[in-house]
Amino acid sequence: MSTEPDLLSETLSVTTAPEVVLEATIGYHDDTTLDRMVVLFPPHPCLGGDSANNVITALFREAVSRGALAMSFDYRGVREGHLGGRSLLAVWDDFEAAGRFDPVVADALAVIGHVRDSVCPSAALWYAGYSFGSLVALQAAHRLRPAGLAGISPPLLAYDLAPWLALTPPPRWWLAPTDVFCPTGALEGLGVEPRHIHVFPGDDHFFRGTEPALAQAVLDDLLGAAEPIATEGPST
Repeated sequence: MSTEPDLLSETLSVTTAPEVVLEATIGYHDDTTLDRMVVLFPPHPCLGGDSANNVITALFREAVSRGALAMSFDYRGVREGHLGGRSLLAVWDDFEAAGRFDPVVADALAVIGHVRDSVCPSAALWYAGYSFGSLVALQAAHRLRPAGLAGISPPLLAYDLAPWLALTPPPRWWLAPTDVFCPTGALEGLGVEPRHIHVFPGDDHFFRGTEPALAQAVLDDLLGAAEPIATEGPST
């Protein structure tokens, strides 16, 4: 267990498939309400994305400061740099070539289920995904419904999010005005209502220097967007 001012964290190991062990970090403080859990989905591991990402760590700290349980995790192969005798890059190249990330989504759901069962099986869930994590969060939400979902800088030029956008409640989206990976108007072009799109004054896709303000704005909106629910199963 590690300690920061007003923040406690611990790591749980979860076996999600043969030879696949993921680690989830949960954060809380002495007054955390265990029936509220904010799950954070990191960026793509082959693009330097992991649970130590600047946006993910800001969201993690902000969620804990609001009395919720925060959970972050890394995708398969990230901690070790390899999986089943293959390099991380080779494993993820196969996912990219297939255009499907079903094992990644299944891993995420297994980790969420394990953590929730360990702390409070009836805990309401909120999802926040950054960049590629937005896609994983969307797909996970179709199998394990959250009370709300926030997607930050979804890489719309790289992945087709359209099949996963229909959720209840609708996802909330956060964009930088000069994000080359998510051009202005791209979400509207997929039918997303403008009222669910927020343009945050960050420089670009990476939000360097504005992470705390971004995290505060995202969680202000996300945690107030819907009444808590803890219903499992399809959301549409």
